[in-house]
Amino acid sequence: MKAINRRDMVKGMLRLGVACGLPFGSVAASQARRILVVGAGLSGLYAAKILEQFGYSVQIVEGRERVGGRVCTLDDVIGRPECGANLLGPNYGRLLNLAQQLKITLRQPAATLPFDYSIDGHRLSADKWGTWGQNPLPSALKHLTPDHIASHFLSDNPLVRSSDWRDPMQSGLDVSALEYFMRRGLNTRAIDLIDINNSYGNTLKNTSILSLFRTQKNRSRAISMQQPVWEVALGNMRLPEAMAGSLSSSVELGQKITGVQRVAGVIRAETEKGRHYEADGIILALPVGAVREIDFTPSLDKTQRHALTEIAYHKVTQVHLLAHEPFWERDEMSASCWTNGPLGRIFTRPSMDGQSYNITIWINGDACDQFDCLPASEATEKILKYFYALYPSARDHVSFQKLVQWQNDRFSQGAWAIWEPGQIERFADILQRPTGNIFFAGEHTAYANSGMEGAAESGERAAMQAMRALL
Repeated sequence: MKAINRRDMVKGMLRLGVACGLPFGSVAASQARRILVVGAGLSGLYAAKILEQFGYSVQIVEGRERVGGRVCTLDDVIGRPECGANLLGPNYGRLLNLAQQLKITLRQPAATLPFDYSIDGHRLSADKWGTWGQNPLPSALKHLTPDHIASHFLSDNPLVRSSDWRDPMQSGLDVSALEYFMRRGLNTRAIDLIDINNSYGNTLKNTSILSLFRTQKNRSRAISMQQPVWEVALGNMRLPEAMAGSLSSSVELGQKITGVQRVAGVIRAETEKGRHYEADGIILALPVGAVREIDFTPSLDKTQRHALTEIAYHKVTQVHLLAHEPFWERDEMSASCWTNGPLGRIFTRPSMDGQSYNITIWINGDACDQFDCLPASEATEKILKYFYALYPSARDHVSFQKLVQWQNDRFSQGAWAIWEPGQIERFADILQRPTGNIFFAGEHTAYANSGMEGAAESGERAAMQAMRALL
């Protein structure tokens, strides 16, 4: 019987695919090949774990002074609310398995208190919406509350699997969401209700309906599993922290990569602080904006540069408040509110200590622009002014905790990647295509999944690309 060497074994494992449920752990002795992973969010950390599993020498560098990327728990706020990636769905197989392996405690989140609605200054409960005289929906659909209009029209989803969004046969759907909803017979006022709190893109006009179908397919798949959603006890950041802690190599924080050179098959990377790294390959597990800021020598090809230039990110502004009593009961209101005004949505849920309430004002898309141009203190003041107009009884019963503006974050430059009409067919494959021994990861390069699972999926794919190339 012919002996199987390590090279043949790794090739065989790669053919099977890492996603088959292989446990994280060493499968071979250390190997000389060095891979630099840039970015210690979920995609970079997941890639690093797979690479170490196969015996590669891994160095991880991160520009922030923390791991996690867009997973961000506000540890300095009572109740530890999340300002970034939120829930682990039942379809998040990679991350749920990893949480189990790392002995991460999961819990079901406290339920967000139900919405009422503030539309054009009129306050309505959910049961009053259907009969409200200014409800813009057709008679048969007037029961649909504003937060359910989009999902109703997306339920007629032509995708069989979430990965079908990348099928060239579906390219005819890579059109504006605005155009799609108009074709479905929605009037301008109904479309405006969707657009103001559109969490898929900055405007419906500039969002591909095909990307919305991908997101909806993932959500419906999760719902069909009839299993609970989860969050990490003590905050979702405990997951990337545990991932980083389980690696053989430490994560170097505060090292933002600004230059990448390819010289005779060797990668040389430099940080803005003048630190230098050398490796056989590099995985850039970074948002598009961060990749754009890297000086590549030689340059990336024209199509890649163009793709990186064109991809936009969703804008999210949040104000986090803490309430020590249910002040909204005085005004017979719900604690959570869906509005078509400047504040978008207000989510309220009991803190895990049971003694207070976490309130998140969540502003989406182009509605953020009026606040982003202001100094942080003025933006906060303006947002709170709108909030007190909606909740007059709140003035003496809430305390400001944190302002978060993801589009102003120098490392992410937005909350998540959005796909404009026509971009999926043109750019999706390009963004995950290696350039020599440079490999790309991040949720914007995921094939089937979105959110945190999409980040892990992309890290897995980039790790496999690197291993194939460097065998």
